[in-house]
Amino acid sequence: MLSLFLSPLLAVAPVAEDAQTYSVLAQFAKCVVRREREIARALLAVPSGSNEEGELMSDLVSGRCLPAGIQMLRMQSSTYRAAIAEALFVADRKDGMTFPVLGDAPPLAGLAGHEMGIAFAQCVARADRVDAEALFATEIESPEELEVVGRLQPMLNPCLGEGRSLRLNRASLRGLLAEAMYRDLHMAVSPETNGPVN
Repeated sequence: MLSLFLSPLLAVAPVAEDAQTYSVLAQFAKCVVRREREIARALLAVPSGSNEEGELMSDLVSGRCLPAGIQMLRMQSSTYRAAIAEALFVADRKDGMTFPVLGDAPPLAGLAGHEMGIAFAQCVARADRVDAEALFATEIESPEELEVVGRLQPMLNPCLGEGRSLRLNRASLRGLLAEAMYRDLHMAVSPETNGPVN
């Protein structure tokens, strides 16, 4: 059973500051993609929570893309990763990249943690790509975002399957969808089958 919590992701800041914090994070991620796109791509190519991710994150969170007077955003690395994934995906789509022909999402069996979340999100995105992509045209924690999440809701439990649980709020769902759709956008196509290589 999937538990979807529609509360703000950040517990370290008062609720009144969440929108501003997310706005700063989004601007940071766009700057990173504009200035350091290859490092940002390398970040998404390594496992979440790995030492490699930490090293790449240190290269990116260097202050160059933070607004004046802000030295560090107090967030988990997974929150940075999600924002960078969204900024990369949106930038690549604006550059004209199109999705390859995609089949079923990877099975969740044998997966755990972040990779299970990504496979789940790939299932949701492939079931309703229009609404999944529309999510990134909304502001985080906005009524418009909640409306799009509501349209995606019917896909959530079927994509998770029986006997699994995943605790999500809107922000974490958005982050998983961003990285899942970024991966789908860059998925290699098998020349033998003209299908995706997961």
